[in-house]
Amino acid sequence: MVTSSATLVTNSQDPKNLRDGGTLRVPILKFPTQWNPFVAAADADTRSVLDAVRPRVFDFAGDGTPTPDPDFVTSADATHDGKTVATLALNPEAVWGDGAPITAGDWVATWTFLTDPPAGVDVARPAGLTDVESVRQGENDHQVVITYSGVEPDWSQPWEYGPLRAASVANAEARAGWSTFHPEWFAGPFTITHIDRQQGLVTLERNARWWGTPPRLSTITFRTIQQQAEAAAFASNEFDIFDATGEPSALALAGQAEGVTVRSAEGRAGRELILQTADSPLADQNVRQAVLRALNRERLADAVSESDQTQATVWSNHLLLTNQPGYSDQAEGTGLGYDPQAAGTLLSDAGWTLQGGHRVRDGRPLQLTINASGGDERAASEAARITSDLAAIGITVEPTAGAADLSVKTVTASRYPLADLGARVTEPADLHELAARVQAEADPASRVDLANRTAAGLWRRADTIPLYQEPQIVAVKSELANLGADGFASVPWSDVGWSR
Repeated sequence: MVTSSATLVTNSQDPKNLRDGGTLRVPILKFPTQWNPFVAAADADTRSVLDAVRPRVFDFAGDGTPTPDPDFVTSADATHDGKTVATLALNPEAVWGDGAPITAGDWVATWTFLTDPPAGVDVARPAGLTDVESVRQGENDHQVVITYSGVEPDWSQPWEYGPLRAASVANAEARAGWSTFHPEWFAGPFTITHIDRQQGLVTLERNARWWGTPPRLSTITFRTIQQQAEAAAFASNEFDIFDATGEPSALALAGQAEGVTVRSAEGRAGRELILQTADSPLADQNVRQAVLRALNRERLADAVSESDQTQATVWSNHLLLTNQPGYSDQAEGTGLGYDPQAAGTLLSDAGWTLQGGHRVRDGRPLQLTINASGGDERAASEAARITSDLAAIGITVEPTAGAADLSVKTVTASRYPLADLGARVTEPADLHELAARVQAEADPASRVDLANRTAAGLWRRADTIPLYQEPQIVAVKSELANLGADGFASVPWSDVGWSR
């Protein structure tokens, strides 16, 4: 069995014990310009507004594990005999906004729209869709059969959300009609009832045709605000929730308000050190491993935690975050963890001798540069601590604003971290072969074993070095339930509400 240690900090409560009614006020940075969730213009804010009003195929747990959303799909099964074939049983009670049933025809129409879009329409194809060979009706109009071109253990990836209504993409006029919200083209526990572009306000209310668990909230409002004003507006009681991930100063301001709780858990992103190997001492794997073993990543994570008032987590796996199924600590597994003495030995083995506290080879000092131009306190702190750790083993590191031997970047993970792995791990040949096997292995336990072997190989190469996993930090009104720091989970909109 593949497990994870994902944590959700959402004030989880039985919806039956919550207040019936109430409004949730949510900030967004950009007002939606159109309402088709499958076109390129549908940005993160548009998807946030539509999340409670559009069909959903899967519910996602905090670690990203999908299970069919019974309001829309009563079962989802897949076979992997040469090709993956998934069969979905649609909930016959599920209806569009005007009461018309959601059927396999809607799925086929969506597939056609995404794979053969009309001229002038810039579609945003879901990840993994290119591996889908066909979508068709099964034994009846409430059964969908999806066939893939090969074995696809991540077969659910293209279907995080449900279909478009067939009528909404049936002709050119319909395809162009998404600049206006059509409630009959959507299906969810809520529906949009008011749009005020001048005020930047979208209002959602309960969907009278909703067949599932009745929502606890009566209204959700989304209002646009400039990012730099978001924390102050939350502190002034204009909103009920504020995502402060990566914004320690904004969190400090938002947290000053009365009746506010900060909910924090493992997030969806990590910080990674990139090693430039071309024309650099870092071309030598011994030197790269020395850098790896010299870094006190626990101290680095603690330092970031102090600035964020929350707990960052040491991260030791190139493929999986700590809250994803199958994660294993590769520093521990390979024996290549923090050990400055071992780091020094690696440098000596590579011909870099210690002279007066500095590593030298052939009369040349071991000097590296680090890009410290992140423009924030965190980037400066990371650069300073990395510089200090490497100085302890005799490596001199100088800051620069341009191309550098060392740089730190944020790596964002998806709910499907092992998908398309063969295309992402291209060298050396043995690791590429392992990665390709991971991509096509349908047995979960065997897949994790292959992934761990791949991750161990990447850890030993040390072309990049995972540092720490960033916490997800959400400030909320304390009485808000079933919403907050949820990792990879989907929002259970019917369950979100206010404590009595």
